[in-house]
Amino acid sequence: MPRSAERILTTHTGSLPRPRALTRLHARRARGETVDAAELAAAARAAVEAIVPKQVEAGIDIPNNGEQGRESFVLYLRDRLTGLGGSSRRGGFADVEAYPEFKAEWQAAGAAKEGASMTANLPAAVGAVSYTGAAAMAAECAEFAAALSPHAARCAGAFM
Repeated sequence: MPRSAERILTTHTGSLPRPRALTRLHARRARGETVDAAELAAAARAAVEAIVPKQVEAGIDIPNNGEQGRESFVLYLRDRLTGLGGSSRRGGFADVEAYPEFKAEWQAAGAAKEGASMTANLPAAVGAVSYTGAAAMAAECAEFAAALSPHAARCAGAFM
């Protein structure tokens, strides 16, 4: 990780807001609908190209791709690991379950949005798990590197 003697360098982890069209594609795919792979890839690439300069402009020293090309932190694993399938059941969040009124408002707010859930329809381990996503990972890294390249001089590093 890059360091600085002059100031504290900033980065972040996790997803950044996605363009609505990309979110719709991810949501459709997460629901099991057929999505044109080329359309999804182009939308994700454009989103990465748009989100990197926003991070630099905001003062992020070590930007990332904002997980633009992924449905969610968890769901993309279906495409990169063998041995996953079906759906697992995940219990509710204890802090949400403890407050039924808040839970109802939270669920209503979530139902009004289109997106890929981090808790519903998660894949289950159904066999031996092994990694098969090297090509997808390399493509994701190359896409990010291309988006970062014009801004690299203003960055202390990159994070994926």
